[in-house]
Amino acid sequence: MREYHLHSLLQIAAAHPVVLVDRAVPPWAHPYLAGEVTASLSDPGEVTAAVGKFLVDPSVGGLVTYEHRHVRLAAHLAQHLGLPGNSPAAVATCQAPARARHVLREADVPSVRSPNQHGKPKVLTHRYTMVNSR
Repeated sequence: MREYHLHSLLQIAAAHPVVLVDRAVPPWAHPYLAGEVTASLSDPGEVTAAVGKFLVDPSVGGLVTYEHRHVRLAAHLAQHLGLPGNSPAAVATCQAPARARHVLREADVPSVRSPNQHGKPKVLTHRYTMVNSR
């Protein structure tokens, strides 16, 4: 996981100063940070309060997450604090495939149809074989 998160953090930090919000900042992240805010990401109220205190600094220009599980929290927090970011409604739509298809269809945006049989979604399976190279 570290390599995946490191790549994302490097991309963001290359363009903007980064202040990381988490209960504990991983040691590998410190060289890429301009600061840190300590808060439990499982407690939206704690995160909102901690980040709100930090935002006395007017140079904060936005809020982003590089972890899928925190996308809703980031959207709500950005909206609450008046920072640019995805709206909670946009995030909810993207995370609900049926809703996303409906919104795209209503906007006349073409999308790929999944193959089906007799009106039921077709389940695609993949088999993986592990081979011992000894």
